[in-house]
Amino acid sequence: MADRPPDEIIALIDTVFTAYNSKNLALISGVYGNEVVIVDGFAPFRWSGPNALNNWWTDAERWLQAGGVEHEHLANEGVKAWGLSGDRAYASISAILTITLKKGEQIIRPGTLTYSFAKTGEGWKAEGHTWGRLS
Repeated sequence: MADRPPDEIIALIDTVFTAYNSKNLALISGVYGNEVVIVDGFAPFRWSGPNALNNWWTDAERWLQAGGVEHEHLANEGVKAWGLSGDRAYASISAILTITLKKGEQIIRPGTLTYSFAKTGEGWKAEGHTWGRLS
C-alpha cells in the first residue's frame, strides 16, 4: 500500500478544508455523493440522507451564531490513517479547529476528521464524515 491515499481522495480532502474555511457550501457540496452520514459535536449530532450536508451546514451556522463565534479555521495536520479496498476508502485526518469568539477569545480544539469514500461513475465521492474532538 502506498504511503498516502490516491491523489483524487487527497484532492477531495483539500477541497473540504478550503470550502470549510471559506464557508463555501457550493464547493464542499461537490465533494459528497447523494447519500451522506455526518456525525459532529453539536446537536443533533447526526445527519443522514440526501439533505444531510445542507442540514448539517445550516445547523453549524446556527451553532456558530448562538455561540458568539466571529470566525473559525480548520487546519489540516495530515492524513494519519487510511484504507482502500476496491471502490471504498476511508481517511482519518488530524485537524485543529481554532474558534475565534466575537469577544476576541480563542478556543483551540484538536481533533480527528474521518471520511468514508466510494468510487462512483463520477470518480471518488465522500459518503460522510465524523468529527471527533481530542480535548
